[in-house]
Formats: sequence, C-alpha cells, structure tokens
Amino acid sequence: MPWPTWPVPECRRSQASPRTTSGPTGTPADSSSASSVTKCGPDPSQARPESEESPVVSTESDAGAEEPANTLIEPPFVPGFVGPKPGHYPNASDYEADVEALILRTCAEVSVRILTVDGFASISLRNKWANEAWDLANDATRIQGKPHKRYRLTENIEKLTSARGSLARNKVLKAFRPHFADHYKFTEIEADDPDADVTIAANRVKSQNLIKNSAFHYQVPETLTGFGENGFFALARGNTLASSVSKFRSSFDPLPAPYLALEFCVLEHLASEWSTGTFVAAKFRQKEMKERYLKHLEDINKWCEGDPEGTKKIRAGWFESAIARKPGPRQADEDEEGTVEDALAA
Repeated sequence: MPWPTWPVPECRRSQASPRTTSGPTGTPADSSSASSVTKCGPDPSQARPESEESPVVSTESDAGAEEPANTLIEPPFVPGFVGPKPGHYPNASDYEADVEALILRTCAEVSVRILTVDGFASISLRNKWANEAWDLANDATRIQGKPHKRYRLTENIEKLTSARGSLARNKVLKAFRPHFADHYKFTEIEADDPDADVTIAANRVKSQNLIKNSAFHYQVPETLTGFGENGFFALARGNTLASSVSKFRSSFDPLPAPYLALEFCVLEHLASEWSTGTFVAAKFRQKEMKERYLKHLEDINKWCEGDPEGTKKIRAGWFESAIARKPGPRQADEDEEGTVEDALAA
C-alpha cells in the first residue's frame, strides 16, 4: 500500500508587523499540565492533525461495494510470524504492509502532536491521539471505486503508536547536542592540560550564566535581548523539522509555543550537562524535565501575549528560516518514517 498523502493547506498570515524582541526572564509556571498555559499553540484537548482536513473519497459507484462502516478487520501479521520474544511486543514490521503503513503514519501523527501540542502529554492523552490518528489513517487509504478496508486498533498497536513521548523529545535533543558546545564555546578538558582548573572554572561559570534567566535562548545572552533569537537555532532547528514539514507543515508554521518550549527545555538541559565544568551526559527524563518545560511554556506565552500579531510573524519567520536551511550533521535517531521498534520504551 503506498504511503498515504494529504494536501498541505496554505498558511495565511497578516502583513508584517513590528518585531518583538524582548521577553520575560523567568516566571514560576503552573506545574499542573502543559495545556493549562498553552496559548500560542493548539489546545491539547482539541488538537487535530492537518490530515484531518483532507476529504475522504466517496462515490455512489463504490458505496455498494464497501464493507459496513462498523466492520473492522483484525490486523494481519506477516506470513510466518510466530510471535515476539517473551516480554516483547510485535513491531510495525511484524504486520503486513497495509497495517505497517498505518502504524507508521499513526506514530508520525502522535509524534507531531507531542512536539507541537504538549511535549509531556499524559498516557491517556497520547492514547486519545493514537485512536484519532489511527482512524484518520484508515480513512485516508480509501480508494475510489474499491472496497474500503478498516483495521481494528488492537491493544498492542495502541501501545506501539501512543508510546512516542521520549522518542519525539529525543529527536530535538539529538538534533541540538552536536552543535551545543561549539556554539556556546564550552571547552573540552584535555588529559594533559596544565590549565585544566581554569578551563573547568570557566565552563562552570558559563553554564550558570546561560541557565540563569534562561539566557541561552536570547540573541544576546549577556543583556537578555532578542527573545528566542539566539543564533544556535539556525544551526540545529532544521534537523528537527526536516522529516516532518513535508507532511505536517501547518502544524509547525508558525512555530507553536509548545514546540519552542521543548527547544528551550532541551537547551537548558544541555547547559546543565556542563554545570560541573566538564561535560557529563545526562538522560532527558520526563519527571525532571516537565517542570522546566512548563516554565518555558509560560514565559513564551507571555511573550506572545505582549504582541500576538507581531510574535506570530516572528514565529512564522523562524519556521521559514529553519526549513530553508540545509540540515547539518546530526546524531542517528529513531525517525517516524523509519523503525518504531523502540517505541514502547517511551
């Protein structure tokens, strides 16, 4: 079955308005949920992927040939499949091609919602998204003049498609990490460096200064001017968006507040890896990062509220700049269009 495609709606924006480059420097956030402070982005409870805007083909000639709308087919496995190893679940590749394509599309939809709606969505919300995305993917495979098959969303497929949290967040982390140390001029410690103590102290101070007042995202961190316009984003943002914009452009244009909050959260995490003066890699764990994410989300929403039209124009410009730039080197990651074997680890 070919990969389902949807028309991409054109983005309409108002004429240019004055740029807004100043923003809040750090206000305690409501730690209840991301949805409670999401204003420059979609409401998590009402989020609908752009593919939902695509019409489902229907004609009188094929209506009689279709199976009843409420008839769902059990997703078939590939011939010879004997079941996963104990303690493991079937992967997308264990299903026949039609079902595998639906799983991959649903995974991509859910991942995009995590990036653009709620970076730390609850399990129940991700399950809701998986069900909605699965139905849309089923509908999108409808071909004029042919019977339409709709596959049942099994418990395993629901788990496989909804467990996208850590993979989606790590996509940003892996795109950003290779550029971080060079851009912010952190120095690796050489074993025979006679000035190691001086270098460690300088790295430690730099980490502290970047984290204080979230200075890392400002165009000029020392003066906290140019909200969200640090040159770092031009280096790495395109790597995050490269595989998503062709199918989900309207979800990212203009860049929504939840996505920006996740970028800020990742940058703060990378700065904290140098807090001792030497680089110490740390896992991007949900429990530790959600509070930071909510704080950044609130700050971004306050910035947006200061000039809604102006900041929308700026966020649209950030998006255009990101997709216009050729993606640079990045670490290997689990892409939505590739393997989903590790999805259940989220």
